[in-house]
Amino acid sequence: MKILIIDLTHGGDKIGREYLALGHDVTLVDVYHTSKAADRQELGQEGFRVLDAAPSEMFDLVVEPVHCPDRLISPAHFERRITHHHAVGDLVKFAVPVVEVTGAGAKTTTCFLLAHLLSKLGKKVLLHTGQGDFIVSSQETITINKKASIAPASLIHLSRLDGYDIAVLEESLGGCGLGKVCAITTLDDNHPIAAGTRRAYDGMVQMVRLAKDTVVIPREEEAMWQQDIAPSVNSICFGENGDVDAELDEHLQLGVPLTLRIRYLEERAELGLPSTFLAPSYLTAFQCATAIMIGLGYAVDQVRSAYEGFKGVPGRGEVSREGNWYLVRERNTEVNARSIEWNISVLETYYRINDIGLVIDPVDQKMSENLDMSAIIAVAQAHPSVKKTYMFQRKGEEDRWNELTHIQNAYDVWNMHKVVLWCTMENHLRPK
Repeated sequence: MKILIIDLTHGGDKIGREYLALGHDVTLVDVYHTSKAADRQELGQEGFRVLDAAPSEMFDLVVEPVHCPDRLISPAHFERRITHHHAVGDLVKFAVPVVEVTGAGAKTTTCFLLAHLLSKLGKKVLLHTGQGDFIVSSQETITINKKASIAPASLIHLSRLDGYDIAVLEESLGGCGLGKVCAITTLDDNHPIAAGTRRAYDGMVQMVRLAKDTVVIPREEEAMWQQDIAPSVNSICFGENGDVDAELDEHLQLGVPLTLRIRYLEERAELGLPSTFLAPSYLTAFQCATAIMIGLGYAVDQVRSAYEGFKGVPGRGEVSREGNWYLVRERNTEVNARSIEWNISVLETYYRINDIGLVIDPVDQKMSENLDMSAIIAVAQAHPSVKKTYMFQRKGEEDRWNELTHIQNAYDVWNMHKVVLWCTMENHLRPK
């Protein structure tokens, strides 16, 4: 076949090597112009044709990332067109069961929680997330890679590793159809992708369309996803009135352990959680991970016992205390106005906190540019519980956002509010 593969930035070369090894004629197009001359030369020596733009030719197959706008494929013509996700699903085989997780939020937390649950039940887990790649067992967590892309091409290398019993894979904007269980945490705001020509739905729907065994979806979005699930594929809904649910008490106290109640149909169980993390922020993860465990064949009582020892995910709602003051640390790639508002609402609704100091830490100038500070300020102003908003002062940005109080360290304002919510936008490798 004559194959055109779009986008080297997010792994098109890795997908291309799989097709090349099968004897196909492969053209790679660096539509975002991020490759180096030496890399392009090496690809040419491997047998690829590497171009800056799609040629005006006929191809048997075009392989593109779902976030790529159509204008970057024109003027090429083709018989068939698939996404990077679809191609990886066709090309890759894991020797062990796989769980795929995508969504607009809570997917990293869901994957870490799932790895904990499975390891507690004796499994050695390959955990793949935007925070890195790990082998998780009940005895230890081994870091394979401290930074990882969650673009579908990243799964090619992982499929060739050994030494684990099950793979838990976080994926961006869709699924590959590799999973025994394929899960969507939430669509949420259905944000635009592909230069505004598509929506997040167009990527995530691949998770259910390509699924072959069991899908896990939010109950409140059931009607949206169910129409794309094949009749032969089992579906499990999580959330209120769903097949699976997880609930906390309506009123909690920071620094005090709490009870989580899980349910599958009529089966129920309770378990204790520590006060080291903002548990209500994990509700979607609790619900989704529990549903995935049910989909993998575990009983409710097994899932309950597996929760033992879970202390939260690093950088996700970590709670520290000194005297009567609390620090809630949110430090990850997903920090934005929506996630900040969610944490503020959790503190207001579940913990009845009415004195919050909001600290924004963009890490560096690049991350500062990625943050929609106007939206964050609007969120803070909409919540009377946020008494003041602070921003870390970074070199070269002393004159930006003068309406905020600039600080050097979040601990400088810790004792000025009942709760300091410290939000750090970390770097990421996600496709836009």
